[in-house]
Amino acid sequence: MSNLFDSNNNNPYASSFAAPQQQPSSIQASLPGYCTTMFIISLIFSILRIASTGFSILGMYMLSQADTASPLASNAIWEVLTGAGMMLSGIIGNSLMLARKPVGLYFGYLLVFFVLGSFLVAMIQTVTLFNMQGSGVAGSQQQAQLIGMVIGASVVIVIRLALVGAYVFALVKFKQWCEVNR
Repeated sequence: MSNLFDSNNNNPYASSFAAPQQQPSSIQASLPGYCTTMFIISLIFSILRIASTGFSILGMYMLSQADTASPLASNAIWEVLTGAGMMLSGIIGNSLMLARKPVGLYFGYLLVFFVLGSFLVAMIQTVTLFNMQGSGVAGSQQQAQLIGMVIGASVVIVIRLALVGAYVFALVKFKQWCEVNR
């Protein structure tokens, strides 16, 4: 009668779904889907940044070779530096976080810093370009260009801030995941 209540459950008629077993550790250690998705998207953007930074370097060179001094020349170095920073910290950080390495968080937050710096440089360059073009334009046309610039810049600001916010949220979730799984 003692075999009837055997703890090993050797009953051939017992359901295999009766008692859930502990999940394998590889499933427990998998990254949350949101983090994986955001890190892959950010890694793709960081890889694309290689071409963008290359074009920024080319543009900075062309500005330095121009006969006239451009107001954008002073901002070009900052565009190259923030682009290179986004490229390097994004590729390294996202790769490390996809490999489940907590040190990737530091590179992830460094990426956010460079993105915000690039955002500031882009805003300064937009205002500079508008001031350069607006000086030779009549009043009503200049007002139309200003309205278009404000609308376009507002849309870009909202999209970029939403992406940065979503990425920071992924970093926070990754940090929580690291605390639970390490």
